[in-house]
Amino acid sequence: MEVRDLNYHKRRRDVREKLTAEGNQVLLVTEAQNRRYLSGFTGSAGWLVVAPDNCFLITDGRYWDQVKKQCADVELFRYLPSVHESLAGALICLLKEEKLLAATNTLTLETDGVSLATYRSLTEALQGEDLHLSESSGLVTGLREIKDSDEVDILKKAAEIADRALSATLEKFQPGRRECDLKAELEYNILRLGGTSTSFSTIVASGPNGSYPHAGASQRVIGEGELITIDFGALYQGYCSDMTRTIWYGELPEFERNVLFHTRKAQEAALAVARSGIKASELDSAARDYLQSVGLGEYFVHSLGHGVGLDIHESPGLRKTNDKPLLAHQVVTIEPGVYVPGRTGCRVEDTILLTHTGYEVINGYPKQRMDQTQPPLLEDLKAHSSPG
Repeated sequence: MEVRDLNYHKRRRDVREKLTAEGNQVLLVTEAQNRRYLSGFTGSAGWLVVAPDNCFLITDGRYWDQVKKQCADVELFRYLPSVHESLAGALICLLKEEKLLAATNTLTLETDGVSLATYRSLTEALQGEDLHLSESSGLVTGLREIKDSDEVDILKKAAEIADRALSATLEKFQPGRRECDLKAELEYNILRLGGTSTSFSTIVASGPNGSYPHAGASQRVIGEGELITIDFGALYQGYCSDMTRTIWYGELPEFERNVLFHTRKAQEAALAVARSGIKASELDSAARDYLQSVGLGEYFVHSLGHGVGLDIHESPGLRKTNDKPLLAHQVVTIEPGVYVPGRTGCRVEDTILLTHTGYEVINGYPKQRMDQTQPPLLEDLKAHSSPG
């Protein structure tokens, strides 16, 4: 069980300030990662109620002892199915007992991740008590975009585990084995080296399978002279790492070399302008315009990247429709890809921490040089300040 103080009190203070600015006082958080971000609770079921002077976690008996260990400064409200019938019923009892809505008669629901069934259950319960519901979106997810120093340290550790796991896997791997074999060994090494799990299902896509951006890992036997896209991450203390390395064995055909070369150049074009203040759309355009200029633009079929944290995909999205300026201390991926249907594909991905003057690369695994016929192994875990 993970128990770590990540300054949850400050996070709740920040969300209260945003809540007050919207004219509200009491917030209900049901989405699991937002609940964890504000309290430290890692259980799979429960509702968090953030009030002006205190905070309550409503959950059932499976998690009562866990709440005491993980959330020392949060008050536990014991949900008893035989008494309350539902979480919504338990919430009504809490609101009455603590008189949390005495001043406003209105509860604010953060709608991120709320199912229709939960929403209906909640509205029906409140209406029966003549209480009102207001809605808000992005209160917590907006705060989660900016990573504090503790979060950055955890993200770097997750990336380090992933770096070491890939090196340990490739040290023994050779062509003639299947994509799923590489995946299995890589995921085992992540666990062996301290990861809680993978941060998402590992992708190993070789040869023509590389033309599928999210190919998974198949029974296909990996051969020489073909691109092999490995997209993976480690989960550590709840935080995700994300990196893609495209490798090969032997000599690459000219077409594959060109695809890889230009995909890397597209990433370099984006990294050259990456910093706080630039619009997300401008960063996307830097890579996309380069690929367009060399005739590969039509094969770049997804956005440039995304935020990384408690979720593998979170805000901000680096896409051409997002004109919001990026901010210092956001952690995002830069991952252009080229996917030629039925033939080949590759992706080049690094996770970076944006700063006022540029960026810092979170992961440290080197990229295979064009003159190498074997993937490189990790030589220096200290080199985390350049793309590799």
